[in-house]
Amino acid sequence: MNTVAALDHRGELVLDTPEVERFLDELLHEGTMVSLVLYSLTDEVAFTDSQGSDFLIKHVYGWFIEDGTVMPVSAAEAFDIGCVDPDTGEPVPPEPGIYYEDAWPLILQDEASS
Repeated sequence: MNTVAALDHRGELVLDTPEVERFLDELLHEGTMVSLVLYSLTDEVAFTDSQGSDFLIKHVYGWFIEDGTVMPVSAAEAFDIGCVDPDTGEPVPPEPGIYYEDAWPLILQDEASS
């Protein structure tokens, strides 16, 4: 499931779709492990393909959420996760123009009100 996410000035995650927010909330309350990935596009061109289309540099951040605890993923862990075929588990080369970055601590709504 894809959605747009943003961080507000307090570091709280804000989602663009109420259905996605409810779905994530249900998973968190069930204790299900959830991975959250943020793709941040820049206006810098990574490369131009043979048809002349520009591909922008993308920064990738990740978090694991389990039992209501948010755990930021390091750049190395994000690289390892992003460079594996999900069907076979085999390593795949990284996509050009993608930079895997260290994630930062997130504050979930329930944590902020505690």
